[in-house]
Amino acid sequence: MKLYFTDLMCFQKNPANIPCKQAFNLDRLPTLSLKNDFAAYIFDRGCTLSYSSLRTECVQFHTLSDFLSEEYPYLTSLTNVPLDTLQGSLKRWLLTKGLALSYKTSHPDRKKETYGDNPILHFLTNAYGYFEGNDGTSFSKDHDIWQFESLPFPVNVSPVNGPKSLNFSKIAQPTLKEQSKEAVYYRLKRASAATVSAELYAIRKLCEFLHTSHEDFTDFTQFNRALLEEYLSYLYLEAGRKKNYTSELSHLKTALETLGKLYECEHLKALFLPTDFSKKKLPVFTFYSDAELSRLHEAYRFLDKQTARILLLHELLGLRISDTLTLKVTDIIMEPKPHLKILQQKTGNYLKKSINNDILLLLNASIKETYETYGEQEYIFVCDKDPNSPIPYKTVYYRLQVLINTHDLKDDHGNPLTAGTHIFRRTYGKKLCDLNLDDVTIASVIGHHGTGSVANYRRMSSKVLAANTKTVIDKRNDKIHKYRKGWMK
Repeated sequence: MKLYFTDLMCFQKNPANIPCKQAFNLDRLPTLSLKNDFAAYIFDRGCTLSYSSLRTECVQFHTLSDFLSEEYPYLTSLTNVPLDTLQGSLKRWLLTKGLALSYKTSHPDRKKETYGDNPILHFLTNAYGYFEGNDGTSFSKDHDIWQFESLPFPVNVSPVNGPKSLNFSKIAQPTLKEQSKEAVYYRLKRASAATVSAELYAIRKLCEFLHTSHEDFTDFTQFNRALLEEYLSYLYLEAGRKKNYTSELSHLKTALETLGKLYECEHLKALFLPTDFSKKKLPVFTFYSDAELSRLHEAYRFLDKQTARILLLHELLGLRISDTLTLKVTDIIMEPKPHLKILQQKTGNYLKKSINNDILLLLNASIKETYETYGEQEYIFVCDKDPNSPIPYKTVYYRLQVLINTHDLKDDHGNPLTAGTHIFRRTYGKKLCDLNLDDVTIASVIGHHGTGSVANYRRMSSKVLAANTKTVIDKRNDKIHKYRKGWMK
C-alpha cells in the first residue's frame, strides 16, 4: 500500500520536477487503521507543502513507521498513547538505533551554526496534533496550540510580521495553564496578537520559575508579593536571559491584572511597585552612515528586483517596515499631486506621504512585475506562496541578511553590517533633524502622533551632538591652550 507523490497536490502544481516512482510506503505501519489515518494526513499535507518539503517528510514518515512497528505493533490510533509518552519512547528508540536527538544546522542568514531537534520529533508532534483535531481548522480551549485562524472572533494580527499561533504546551502546571488560557482569550479580544504573545511569554517564564522553585504552587489566585519579589531577585541576579526586563515585567503586570479581573482577586492588580522596574536609559539609536548606505546600494544588484525595490522604497519613504510591505495599489493617489495614503499597521491611522517622480517610477515598476507574475493583486509586494497576502517581513529580512553575509558587507568600524530594517527609518529621522526642521514637522513626516520620539532622532544628529558638547570641549580646549607652550613648540 503506497501513496505516490503523483497522487498529491504538490505534483499537480509542478509535475515536471517530481519522480513518478517516489512514494510513502504505508505498509511499514503496523496496523490498517494507522495506514488509513496517515494516508489522510499525508494527502492533506500534500495540499499545503511543496515537493521539497514533502520529500523531507517522507523520510521522517518512514522512520516513524519503523518506530511504531517495533514499539507499538498493535496500536490502532496514534492518540491512544499520550504525546509525551510517545516522544520519550521515540527518543530512546532513536538512541538505540544510533540516531542523534539533535543536529547541527547552518543557515545562510546566520554566521553561527545552531542545534535543532531531530526532525522526526517535529513530524510526530504535527501528526499527533492533526489526529487530535488540533490542526488549526477547529478551536477548543483544551488545545495547547491556538491557531488564530480558528478562533471564533477576529484577532488583530499584522499581515507581515504577526504571530500565527499561541503555544501553551510549555506551561507544566495544569491549573496555571487553564488560568493562562482564560487570560489570553480575554486579552485577544482587546489587544494585538503580538502584545498578547508577549504577555503569554512573560506568564510562561514565571510558570517555569514556579515549577522549579515552588512545585506545590498551583493557583495564580494565591500569587502574592513575596513570590513576586523572589521572582524579581531571580531575574535580576541569576537568570541572565537579557540585559533589561522592563518590557517583560510590564507584560507580566498586565497579565496578572487580567487574571485579577477574571478571578476577582484585587491583590493581583496591585502587586507591582514602580521600583520593580529598572530605570530606563536614554536610548542611543544606531543609523546607517552615507558610506554604509553606499555599500548597501552597490550590493542591491545581487538581490531580486522586487526585494531591491522594497528596500529602496523603505529607505526613501521612512516608513515602518510593516507599512512598506503592506502598500496597496490603491494607496497611490495622483490628484492634486502624487502622494500615498497609507494605513499605518501599528496605529491604525492614515498617513499622507508626498512622492516624487522617482518614487512613483519605483512603485509602478513594482506593480507591473507583480501583475505580470501573479495577475492583478491588492498589495504591491505579495507573498510567493499566497499572492493575496503581502510579502512577509521574515522573507525580506532573510534576503537582506543573506546579502550581507554572502558579500561580507561591513560597517564603518569594520564589523559586519547590521541587518535592521528599522535602522532605515532611524536614518530617515536623523536626516530630517539635520535639515533643522521643527519637531512638529518631523513627527508629521515620519508618522508619529506626538513629538516625544523626535528627541531620540535629534540625539543621532552630528549637529545636535556638537552643540550639546560644545561647552565641555571649550573647557578642554582652554586648558590645552593654557599649558600648550610647555609641550607644543
